[in-house]
Amino acid sequence: MSLKHSGSQSVRRDAPSAAVLDVFVVWHPNDLDGADVCSTLFEHYHSDSFSGLAGSAVEVYGRSLPMPGGNGNLLPIVTPNGIIGEERFSAQSENAPFCVVLPVVGRNLVQASLDVGSPWARYLESAVRLREMNADKKTQTLILPVLPAVSPDYSNAPIVGRLMGRQGVNQGYIECLRTSSEESFPAAKGELARDLGQAVIQGLLRDSKLSDRLTIFVSHARSDAPREDQFGTMPTGPVAKVEAVAKKTKLATFVDVHDLQAGVDWDSEIRERARRSALLMVRTDAYASREWTQWEVLEAKKADMPIVCLSALSNGEQRGSFLLDHVPTVAFRESDIDKTDARQVHEGDAVIVSALNRLVDETLKRALWFHQDIPFAVECEKEAGFAQGCEVGIEAKRMKNSNSIGFDAAPARAPEPLMLTAFLAEHKQRFPDDTHLWLLHPDPPLLPPEHEVMVDLCVLSGYERKHVHLLTPRTFFAAGGTHGDGEPTLHTPNLALQRPLSGLMLGISMARNEDLEALGLQPGHLQLAVAEVAQMVLLAGGGITYAGAPGTHAPDLATPVLDTVRRYIETAKLERHRHNGTSVENVESLHPGRMFELTVPCTSVLTADVLKQLADAADTFASTGRIQVLDERGIAQDVTESSAWENRTAEETSMALTQIRKRLPEHCNARLVIGGKTTPRSSLNPKGYSGRLPGIVEEALYAVRAGQPLFIAGGFGGAAAVLASLLSPEAKLPIARESIAAIEANSQYKSAIDEILGSYDVSLTGLEETDRVRMMTTQRASDLAGLIVKGLANRDWGASTQSGSSGGQC
Repeated sequence: MSLKHSGSQSVRRDAPSAAVLDVFVVWHPNDLDGADVCSTLFEHYHSDSFSGLAGSAVEVYGRSLPMPGGNGNLLPIVTPNGIIGEERFSAQSENAPFCVVLPVVGRNLVQASLDVGSPWARYLESAVRLREMNADKKTQTLILPVLPAVSPDYSNAPIVGRLMGRQGVNQGYIECLRTSSEESFPAAKGELARDLGQAVIQGLLRDSKLSDRLTIFVSHARSDAPREDQFGTMPTGPVAKVEAVAKKTKLATFVDVHDLQAGVDWDSEIRERARRSALLMVRTDAYASREWTQWEVLEAKKADMPIVCLSALSNGEQRGSFLLDHVPTVAFRESDIDKTDARQVHEGDAVIVSALNRLVDETLKRALWFHQDIPFAVECEKEAGFAQGCEVGIEAKRMKNSNSIGFDAAPARAPEPLMLTAFLAEHKQRFPDDTHLWLLHPDPPLLPPEHEVMVDLCVLSGYERKHVHLLTPRTFFAAGGTHGDGEPTLHTPNLALQRPLSGLMLGISMARNEDLEALGLQPGHLQLAVAEVAQMVLLAGGGITYAGAPGTHAPDLATPVLDTVRRYIETAKLERHRHNGTSVENVESLHPGRMFELTVPCTSVLTADVLKQLADAADTFASTGRIQVLDERGIAQDVTESSAWENRTAEETSMALTQIRKRLPEHCNARLVIGGKTTPRSSLNPKGYSGRLPGIVEEALYAVRAGQPLFIAGGFGGAAAVLASLLSPEAKLPIARESIAAIEANSQYKSAIDEILGSYDVSLTGLEETDRVRMMTTQRASDLAGLIVKGLANRDWGASTQSGSSGGQC
C-alpha cells in the first residue's frame, strides 16, 4: 500500500474519520443523463455495501446549475491538486485527500463548450488544464469523462476533444443499477460504478499488495472446469461462465487452468496470486471438500484480500469449512437455469455480474478503509517497521517498548478465529508484555456469540479479558473513544446509560431549499445529514425530536430518523447481550431517556391513513420513543385523539404553524436547522415558503428566544445558509440575490432576522470559532454530526436537561 497521509499521532482525535474520496459529477442541465449518473452514484456509495466505513468515506456531489449569486458560474470544485472553476467563488471547505471529477459528455455540454469565454467553456477548460498540469505526477485527482450510450460528435469542439484524450468510463445502463432490464446486456449491469471503482483502486488508492490491474482470482474445484469448457467456445459450467462474463468487463482474471504457464512453480504461483488478487469463490458442491480451494481462500484471508462467494450449490455439501465462511455471498442457482431459455441464461449471467460488481465494491471498500485515520496509522506502523517509527509521528523509542502504541490491528473485515489467531501469535512475539488489545474493524459489530469466542481466544493468548476491545467505528464513538497519543481511551462503557448527552434532546428543523441542486446537492444529502446526526446523538446518549410524519413531505426525514432509531435499538440489544447474556434477569434500559419524539404538526395530518400510520409507529416504538400530534395551539395530543386537517384555509394553516413552532422549544434542549425556503410562494414561484416567513427562520427565532443552543448547517443552503452568512460573513457561503431581497421585502421576515442576529449567543453552541464556522459551512454529514455532538458535550448543562415535559425526556 502506498501511504500518503501526513499527520501526527501526538494529537488526540475522536471518531469518526474524515472523508477519503470526493466524487463530482459535472453535466449540462439540459443533458438529463447527468442527473441520473449523479443520483445513481450517490445511492451506490451510500448503500449497505459501504456502510461499514467510518463516517462518510465517499461523498458524491453535482455540478450542473449556476451557483447562487455567482453570475452564471458553477460552484468551483476544490481538489487536492487545484481548483476547477473560479477560485474567487470557492467557499471554505475541507477537501478529501482524493477526488474524482466526472464530466458527462452530452450534446448540450459539447455545444456549450463552443461558446468561448462562457462559464461552461471556462469551467471545462480549467478541468482539462488541471488534468494536463498533473499528467506526469502521481495525482490525487482523476478527471474521467462519462460516455453516454450514444456519444455526441465532438470533432469540432477542442475543449471536449482534449477532455476525451483520456479513456473515460461508460455510463452503461443506469436503470440496471436499480432493477434488472431484459433489454440490457448483463455486463452493463452496474458498469458505471464498477468501472469507476476499478479506476479509483488502480489510479488513486494504489495498493502495492494488489496487481496493477485489478485481477479476479477465480477459485474453483478442478471438476468444475471440465475439458469441454477448457477447450470449447461455448461455456457450460460455472467457472467458464464466470470467465466469459468477466471478459466483457475491464477486469483481469486468473483461472489456473488457463493462466499457469509452463515451467512455473505452480504451488508458489497460485499462493502468490491469491495474496495479490480479489478472490471469487465459485462454491459448488465439490468446492469445500477440496484441499487447494481451502489453501487459496486461506492465503487470501491471511493477506486480508477482498473475497466474495458465488454460491452455486446444487445438492449441497457433505461438509462445509470454517475457512470458507465470513464473506459476502451472491446466490447462483446454476443448476436451475434452462440452457435453452435465453431469458434464464441472461439472468444467470446477470447474477455473475452482480458477484463481480460486489467484489469490486469490496476491493474499493478495503482501499478506503486503509486510508481512514485509524487503519492508516496501523498500516503505517506495520510498513515503517518495528524499530523505525513512521511518518505519522510515532517515535521509534516508544515503539521499542514492550507495549504496543495505539490500535494494535485494523483489519478490513470483522475478525474471525483464522485471522485473529495468526495476528495474536505475531503480535505477542513483538510485544510479549502487552496485555491490552485494541482492534478496530468495519461495522456492523460482532454478534454476541462471535464476540465471546473472539475474546476467549484473546484471553488464551495472555490478554486480560477486561482489556480486550474489539470495536467498530460506531461502537468506538459510542464509548466516547479517542485515539492518537498513546493507547486509545474509552470515556464511558459502550452504550452505557451515563454518556455525554444522556437525557438531552436535539430538535431538528429541515425543509428542502430552492438552491439545493445549485449547491451540488440532492435531497438524499439532507436525509443523510439527518440520519447521521440522529445516529451520533443517539450513540452519545441523547435523543432526537422532529416535527414531521413519515411520508408527508419530500424529502421525507421522519423515515430516516425512525430507521436510524431502529438500527440503534438492534445495536444496543446486541451490546446488552454481549455484556449480560440473554438472561432477562437484571436487564437494564437500552438508553437513557427517550430515543426520539415525533411532534407532528396537525397541518401535516391530511388523511386518516396518516393517523393510522402514526398510531402503528407509536406501537412499534412504544418503549423507546413518543409520537404526538401538535394541535393548532401547539398543544401535544395522543395520536388517537387527533383528527385529519381538512377543509382549512391557507390563513388557518399559517396561524397554526406559528403556534406550533412557538411550542417546539418545550420538546428539546437545542436545535439544528438545515435548508429551508428563502423566497415566498407565488404563481411564478410555486415552491416558495407559505405563511408570514420561512419556517426554518421562525423555528430558529423561537429557539433563540428560549435561550437554547442553535446549530446552523449553512453548507446545505437555503434559509439556514442565509442565517449562517449573516452571522458569520467570513464563511463566504453562496447566497442568491433573491434570497436577500426577500428579507428586505418582508418586514416580519426582516424583524425575525434582526432579532436572531441580535440575540444569537455563539457560546451556547459549545464550539470554538474554527469549529463553529466549519459546522456552518460543511456539506459532509459525518462532519456536521461530529461537530454538533462535540458542541453539545462541551456544554455544562447542569439541571437544564431536566426541564420541559416528562423531566427532559420529551
